[in-house]
Amino acid sequence: MRTRARKIVGLGLAAALLAPLSGCASTLAQVDGHHAPYTGTAVDAAIAVGPFTSEGQHIIAKAPPVLLLWPVALADLPLSLALDTVTLPVQLARSSR
Repeated sequence: MRTRARKIVGLGLAAALLAPLSGCASTLAQVDGHHAPYTGTAVDAAIAVGPFTSEGQHIIAKAPPVLLLWPVALADLPLSLALDTVTLPVQLARSSR
């Protein structure tokens, strides 16, 4: 019984650690109804360069936890780019309606 419980806890922990690496910016953009091409990639890129812009530094000064999104955005960027590329034909069809 303990071995099964350890496996379940291990799988849950692995899922929690890998969740940010799922192209989530692209997925969230789709769920929110944003059908412009490469929306998720644009969101990740904006978060990734945010700390290096004056506007981003102003936001971080007001809400320091925003800086915690930076490594997640960097890790998610290539996956969002891949997901946005795969869904590009659908996005173009939706945005032309």
